[in-house]
Parts: sequence; structure tokens; C-alpha cells
Amino acid sequence: GLWAWSRHPNYFGEFMFWVSILLFGIAAAPADAWWLWVGAGAMLAMFLGASIPMMEERSLERRPAYADVIAELVDDDDGDALRDALHAHDVPRILLSNLQRLNDAPDSDRYEDDARVVYAILSALESFGRYDTYADPLVAWPVSRIVRGRMDQNQAYAAELLAASVAENEAVREALARHDGMDALLRALSRYLHTSPRDTDEHEFFRNVVDTLQYMLLDAAQRDVFLACEGVELMLRLLKQSRRVRRGALAVLLAAAQYAAGAATCVRIVEAGGLRALGALLDRP
Repeated sequence: GLWAWSRHPNYFGEFMFWVSILLFGIAAAPADAWWLWVGAGAMLAMFLGASIPMMEERSLERRPAYADVIAELVDDDDGDALRDALHAHDVPRILLSNLQRLNDAPDSDRYEDDARVVYAILSALESFGRYDTYADPLVAWPVSRIVRGRMDQNQAYAAELLAASVAENEAVREALARHDGMDALLRALSRYLHTSPRDTDEHEFFRNVVDTLQYMLLDAAQRDVFLACEGVELMLRLLKQSRRVRRGALAVLLAAAQYAAGAATCVRIVEAGGLRALGALLDRP
């Protein structure tokens, strides 16, 4: 049926009505039918630019399971055509705009409902791909979420989405830099100065934050930001923690110190007493 061709058959039918008027006008007076093209084009622009996005927002607000349906559809092996259509209608941006109004903080009255919707939106975004087309809104919410509230499934997923997107796309790394991503990532790791990852979600969170930091440090300019944010000093302090935390800190230091652009990092490590801290690791299991 029409659902195989359009997720909004009512709008599709109305637009075809205007196309039929266009065709009748061309048949009746071809030389004077130019204005009918303007009318049909204006109606299409209204549907794509206003009606359909508004309907998507209402559906997501009234029916939280709607986000689950989108996530399942775009995650299908045969979902390329659907992903193309959703991108064409700017659905990723609509979903991202809804993240800003949802409150999945554990102390919220709507925690359970909103947390489930947030998880479904993140799942859909992970499957959409093409992160460069909406890089700035994509990183804005995860950057704030990885440092907000206690550890939960959505915070771990936010870190996973960041790691996946920065690994795939340079535009996302640039957007993350614009949103003070380096500071947020270091703040996210600073929680492990006095504790260790406790469960599977938190282990994944820690690994994804470390991976994202390593990708960000591929940029020489971000190494300067890393030094300005006292990233070296933080990593050296993390070397005193559990084995998993130590490995992550070492991986970040290596990423910051490698190649010619890492000379300043090497100097900072020495100045901060890092050689002693690194040497002490040889005596630890």
C-alpha cells in the first residue's frame, strides 16, 4: 500500500491532488500554467518544511514508543532507503531537538518514561550515520550528558555515541572541539580519581570516553587544549588508581605525546613529575 512508499500517505495524497491540478492546468493552457508550478512547489515545501516535522515532534511527544519504532526501522539491514528518507525530512535534527526537552535525570518525576525515550532516540541516531550533516546538534547533548548526574544506561550510551561519531567523521571532531568537548571529556574521567568503574555500563563509559579523547588528540590544536585543561596532570593522578583506569590514562598520554606535535606534552610530563609516576608502574601488577 501507500505505506510502502510514504510514511505520511495523507500528505502524499494531498500533494498528488495539487499535482493533478498542475497537470490539468498545463493541458488547458500550457503557455499560462507557470504559476501552477509555483503553487505545487509551495505546497511541497510546506509539507516538507513545516507539516511533516511538526507531525514528527507531536508523535514523539504523545507516543514515546514512536522513537522505538524509528530505531528498529533504521537499524534493519534493509533500512538504507528509509534512512535516506528520514535524512531528507531532517528527522535526526527533530530527534535531537527533543533530547533537549526530555529530563532523564534520576531525580526527575518523569525519569522512567523520559529515560526510555532518550535511549530510543540515541539508538536511532547511532543507526542514522552521516553525522557530518548534523554534527553540532549531535555533540551538544552528549557533551552535557556525560558530566551530568549519576552513571546510568543513557550516560553510557551518550559516551558510546560520541566515540562512534568522532571515529567516523572529522566534522564531528571539529564540532566537539567547538563545544568544549576536551574539557567535558576530562571532567568525565576525573570522577575516577577516587573510584573505579563498577559495572558493565560504567566500564563501557570509561572506555568510550578514553577512545573519544584519543581521537580528539589526533588534532594538534586539541593537544594544546589538553595541556591548558591540565590533562597531563589528571592522567598522572589516574595512574595511581585501578588497573583499568591506569590503562586508560596511559593510552591518553600516549596519544597526546606521540609524533612531533607531542613534544610539548612530553615536556609537561617531565615537569609534572611524570617520570616517577611512570616508573612506579613497573613495580605494580
